[in-house]
Amino acid sequence: MKTQILTLLLCCLLVIAACGGSGVEQRDDPGQGFAEASARRVNVFSQINGQENPLLPGQPTQLRVGDSLRVDEGGYAILRFSDLVSVEILHQGNLQVRELSLDEQSPLVAFGQSAGIFANELKPSQNGATRRLEIQSDFATITATGTRFLLVRELDTPLEWLWAIEAAEDDLTVSAQGLTRTATSGVAYWIAPIGPPSQPIDFDPVQATAWIDALRAGNFQGEVGDVLWKAADTVLHTGEIVGDVAPGAVVTLGDISIALAAEGAVGPAAYTRSDCNGDSIPDLAMTDGRLLFDLRAVAGRVRAVDLTVTSADGVDADSLSVFNPAYEILDHSPVIVERRNDSVLSVRSWADRDEEPYHYAELRLADGCFLGISLTPPETDGTSGAPRPAISEALCTVSAAGLNLRRGPGVAFAPPIRLLRQGDKLIPLGRTADRGWLRVQAADDGSEGWVSANPQFVVCAVAVGTLPVLSAPPTSVRQDAPTPTFPRVNPTPAARIWETPRLLEPADGTIFDAGSSVTLSWSAFPAAARGRGSGVAHFLPGVDTNLRDDEYYQVKILFSPSIDAVWSDVHLVKENSFVVPAYLNSREMTWDQRYVWSVSVVQRPSVGEVRLLSPESESRVFYWHLRQAPAPIPTLAGPATATPPPSLVPTPTATSGPTATPTETNTPTLTDVATATATPTDISTATATPTDIPAATATPTDIPAATATPTDISTATATPTDISTATATPTEPPRPSPTPTPTPLP
Repeated sequence: MKTQILTLLLCCLLVIAACGGSGVEQRDDPGQGFAEASARRVNVFSQINGQENPLLPGQPTQLRVGDSLRVDEGGYAILRFSDLVSVEILHQGNLQVRELSLDEQSPLVAFGQSAGIFANELKPSQNGATRRLEIQSDFATITATGTRFLLVRELDTPLEWLWAIEAAEDDLTVSAQGLTRTATSGVAYWIAPIGPPSQPIDFDPVQATAWIDALRAGNFQGEVGDVLWKAADTVLHTGEIVGDVAPGAVVTLGDISIALAAEGAVGPAAYTRSDCNGDSIPDLAMTDGRLLFDLRAVAGRVRAVDLTVTSADGVDADSLSVFNPAYEILDHSPVIVERRNDSVLSVRSWADRDEEPYHYAELRLADGCFLGISLTPPETDGTSGAPRPAISEALCTVSAAGLNLRRGPGVAFAPPIRLLRQGDKLIPLGRTADRGWLRVQAADDGSEGWVSANPQFVVCAVAVGTLPVLSAPPTSVRQDAPTPTFPRVNPTPAARIWETPRLLEPADGTIFDAGSSVTLSWSAFPAAARGRGSGVAHFLPGVDTNLRDDEYYQVKILFSPSIDAVWSDVHLVKENSFVVPAYLNSREMTWDQRYVWSVSVVQRPSVGEVRLLSPESESRVFYWHLRQAPAPIPTLAGPATATPPPSLVPTPTATSGPTATPTETNTPTLTDVATATATPTDISTATATPTDIPAATATPTDIPAATATPTDISTATATPTDISTATATPTEPPRPSPTPTPTPLP
């Protein structure tokens, strides 16, 4: 009995041993086909016969059909199929062997991939047989017959990428949604859950190799679509739309396809071409409209969408929606940038926050216009760019050397509010009925007024005829004939006459070192009454010698940064002293380093109006430079002849002269319009007599009549009233002779 039991146990052991030996031999049999898997780092797992185990470095294993290899974040493994194919698996890759046919006539390897990063190398056959590699990914089928390529599934985006590192013609294809595309060296495709593979994308194989090398070293550099593909950079306005605009139609705007939905939120949608913002570009106007933007054909990764729109009811965060590559809506509310004539809806996808790029967008407007789209690239440091309008705001630009901003549309509105310089930006607000004058707002300080619409002086990015017609304010009352004693004084009934200010410090010709402070001081008194003579106010009791609320000292400083220009810096102050701004000395004084200053008393009854209450004082000179002695330049001190009614900007001799009108703040902007070849400003005709741009050969500015010769403006050969000649040294200015009635000041 015992002998029978022992014999039975021995047989069982032999059977078990035979079965075990048979299994080992089966896995070692090359005819059955297998791949050798080896781990280069930890976080690698093999799944054999349904059982998953860690695969440690230095302990390779064999995978057959049905087995798989998984790599977690930070892991790295290599799978080799004989001398046929080697596959590197990185960064959360998962590969399953699906078919192995290693016969010499037509060897085939097929496996499935999902997630992760795979570097594949299919080696050519030594005997000329066609070797094939087929990969079934989540979204596509890739077929290779001898190539090196990357197959990458992005971690946070439903996108796969095929990057051909080395591939000849027909060596590598990708198929999805019934469409097959061929990839050659330096060509990539992305594949999404919906739609066919993308258009071919060119890339640098060297850059792709560097990217995969960094992954092999354990350094993840970001999503492949951000690292190896450039950012989208596109600006398009609606004038470039191609196709018929109608409900249900599809039009193109560059590489963007736009579907015009037939139905809106509450009913049928309506679309028309219309110039909604007056820039002469046909826009896309809609009523209860929806525009569906397909961005998939854009050459670049779209992480920023900026839409420029107008809306009768205003735009809100619900007006724009964005979608990922799987057409899933993203919770990205736009920033709304309001401009004067339109708005910009701006959304951003942040790569460093693992957010998805944009493949689709939708715009909804109940009553508004689509003006253009900008796909804005990031800044050079990688940060998201600021919202970028698709069209420039409808601005006008001063093209003349100087242009007067006036209270009304005409030269009768004097004095000007301020002098605009070449290049200044203006926001157009309206026009006169004859389109000759524009109502504008200066972009730098917000001051509003009128300028000539002559295209020689101002160029606008909007059709003037599309601006609204605005009425002009009443022309201010002027005193055309000045009194013999006080020329150009036009006080209100409540205004008072002032004596000519007397300059105190610094003395004429004082030299100051660069960097030192310069303080100007003077004294001024109101005249006690007409006919009682000047200089008596401060001796009479009961005479108020203080400035009233609307009275100011006007300090004017002239200086010449170059031989062909004289700049004017004008300030309205309440004290009888003034510290010269340091910025005047910080400029590069390439020609003349002298500063000519004078003082007058003015009244500012309202914004935009400055009235002279006293004659302008004598002019004094100081030098602000490093020289030890003043240069031998003629002194500009004191009037040499009888003082005619001065213009706002005297016409100078060929050497120098003042330029701009005073501004209306304590720190006005410098003007630099005095040049020997100054262009016209706001003249109505091109042949009029020179007016208020000082230059020896100044062209006309804003005098409407070609033959007009103003009596209160000096000619090109006349010496300005406040600048002396080199030999004149009068001690007292003589009384002026009566002057004919002047034409309106420009």
